[in-house]
Amino acid sequence: MNGEYKEIKEDIKVSNNAQELLKQASTILTTLNEACPWLSNGGAGGAGGGNSLWAGIDKGDGSACGIFKNEISAIQDMIKNAAIAVEQSKIVAANAQNQHNLDTGKAFNPYKDASFSQSMFANARAQAEILNRAQAVVKDFERIPAAFVKDSLGVCHEKGSDGNLRGTPSGTVTSNTWGAGCAYVGETLTSLKDSIAHFGTQAE
Repeated sequence: MNGEYKEIKEDIKVSNNAQELLKQASTILTTLNEACPWLSNGGAGGAGGGNSLWAGIDKGDGSACGIFKNEISAIQDMIKNAAIAVEQSKIVAANAQNQHNLDTGKAFNPYKDASFSQSMFANARAQAEILNRAQAVVKDFERIPAAFVKDSLGVCHEKGSDGNLRGTPSGTVTSNTWGAGCAYVGETLTSLKDSIAHFGTQAE
């Protein structure tokens, strides 16, 4: 302001649970999309060509929301689907607790124990929805170019396919840090697919 530099710091305290973390992730993506900071990417042009800094990413117009338009959209959809899955998991947890509190020594009477049947149905429906949303998250993720995931988003501190070093050792920041998301997306996606396969088999 008035030619003077002013540093602004804001601490964000968030409960360490999936619901709150997803809310914060959504807020970050919305803020990035609305603020749309200028990044530059070698000028406007086609995907991955010329001076594009990120493999598989359109050069766009030089702005963050322009360059990563498709990726931001995919991640926003991932967050929405994950948030719904988390909500459904609460139903499963609540019904599991209710079933745990039942007197298992008594014979089941469908006329007197209708609430139990209803909770079982709600539980099955919630589990099916969780599976559907998990599959949707995988499909959303697959909208992000594989080359970008391999060479940038999933890299911590290693050489990309172009032979250039991406990332820096943990706790350090240099000119190479920009090229690494260190998001462990490969491991996370593999784990998610394994879980989907497991629960899909159980559902059958």
